[in-house]
Amino acid sequence: MKLFSYCCLFSFTVAVFSGHQNSSFYVKSTISPDDQFLASGSSDNNAYVWKISDPKQPPMMLQGHSEEVTSVSWCPTDFTKIASCSDDHTVRIWRLHREMDGAQSSVGEANLVGWARPKSLLSKHYNYHEPPFHKICNVF
Repeated sequence: MKLFSYCCLFSFTVAVFSGHQNSSFYVKSTISPDDQFLASGSSDNNAYVWKISDPKQPPMMLQGHSEEVTSVSWCPTDFTKIASCSDDHTVRIWRLHREMDGAQSSVGEANLVGWARPKSLLSKHYNYHEPPFHKICNVF
């Protein structure tokens, strides 16, 4: 996967991130709200997280899906949480532990916080009058 910069009507490659597999014609990726990390879904049933400033560092692998990871998304209010969804019909919520090395942060470990099947997730998502069982992230 390549990260490009578009400036003055020209584009140039800023970094190349490797490690994931892609059998589709597109890559499902997203940059963290603090612009420090890049997350991507993969055809090998995993999601991957890279530190943007260090693309040669191996990515953190988020394992747990049984089919292709079709999308990834960062929580806009808590940069340590990321959601991944898959063709296995599940959404998994991950908490990333960013290790601090001096003033620099690096990709560390990740723990699975929870998972949901789409029907239960959607039914809870549209019921605004009932408090959620477990607050994942404030987005409203």
